[in-house]
Amino acid sequence: MPKTITSPVDKFSGTVILFDPLPLPAVLAYEESRARVAPHYCPDAWGMIVELPESKRAVAKDLSDLTDKEKKDRTKTLSALASHQEECKKCRSGLLGTAANIEHLNAILPCVMEWHLDGVPETPNSSTFPGSPREESTRLLDWLIREIGYIYTGEVLQENDPNA
Repeated sequence: MPKTITSPVDKFSGTVILFDPLPLPAVLAYEESRARVAPHYCPDAWGMIVELPESKRAVAKDLSDLTDKEKKDRTKTLSALASHQEECKKCRSGLLGTAANIEHLNAILPCVMEWHLDGVPETPNSSTFPGSPREESTRLLDWLIREIGYIYTGEVLQENDPNA
């Protein structure tokens, strides 16, 4: 049964109808997109990441919670991690910004049955999907990929899902 979702982004108000369940080609597009957007770390890099002060201290909500020594250690570890990633053939940094947005869009398009959003064509593609205003466009894509993720994992948010 299709899933109708309502945009939380005022600039792009309206609804989107998603396939539910997702067809296999849409699942493949979603999985490939997630793999390309996310960074990949080798075991050595993970070893450095777990040494970061915020990894060791579950109570650290933000960097202001760190001591001066922890901040210095963090800077040293991040520098070593960056050097390692430049040299390592197994590590790959993730995509950011517009590259990540285009990759997310490639995952979103096969998951959508119908578009009913202000400012978005009825059958958008990477050449016609709005890339600005930047913040609103990114929020729209983030929301869509999150909603598709709920279908992909089978997770249901009762409060946000009128179809539940």
